[in-house]
Amino acid sequence: MKKPSLISVFLLTMTLSFGSRAAEEWLVISHTTVINSGQEMTLEVIKPEQAAWPQALKLQLSGSGVTEELELVSENGQPTTANRRSFVLVPARKYVGVVKASLLDVDSNQFLLLAGDEAAGPVATVVESDVVHDEYALTETEGAESGASTSPRIVLAKPGDEPALSAHEPMYFVVGHDSDRGADARFQISFKYRLFDPEGIIGGFSPLLSNLYFTYTQTSLWDLGEDSSPFRDTSYRPGLFYQWAGSDKQPLPT
Repeated sequence: MKKPSLISVFLLTMTLSFGSRAAEEWLVISHTTVINSGQEMTLEVIKPEQAAWPQALKLQLSGSGVTEELELVSENGQPTTANRRSFVLVPARKYVGVVKASLLDVDSNQFLLLAGDEAAGPVATVVESDVVHDEYALTETEGAESGASTSPRIVLAKPGDEPALSAHEPMYFVVGHDSDRGADARFQISFKYRLFDPEGIIGGFSPLLSNLYFTYTQTSLWDLGEDSSPFRDTSYRPGLFYQWAGSDKQPLPT
């Protein structure tokens, strides 16, 4: 009889712990993953069971050195419940790359949005999110200047623009059943962890080290139809990688 691995037990314990904490947080769900200046966005907000709705809810947006606070406006005509409401907001500032968003004054989840740039058009390079005079600057390329490039625009988050712990490879959980083996499930969990905080002592001394990541990916077949529901065909793939972004003209770390 094969027992579940210690890593599987640890991950299950962590999931239950996070689930308990999540029940005490406000949950914000965006209807889109793209953010543009002056373009209306719709959000769904779910409050904890014991919490009361405040008179005003504010959302903080931050990315590329630009930060703004926006008051959420109730969206008329949308179905609501005691714990769930729809809101709209219109960002006023211009962003480049990855934008972090979370509620102010209450504990909520933090989610990421991707800022588009219509003026630059499709370019075949990585955009660095640098701030110039409280605005934004885009990396110029020959393809953008001539308009000949049709490659999709590639935007990578700088280390400080994404959480220290984030997804790496696709994660999934699939359950199936057949007459021969009964029920079984296949799942994959994968994450990457940034070893050095860009704003920490080591990252501040050597910014290049903030691009170093530890990764872990586990793929398992869970035989739910057998006695004790053993795990079969499990693979463990730890790794270490350096995230490097740039172009053939000027390769630079993110």
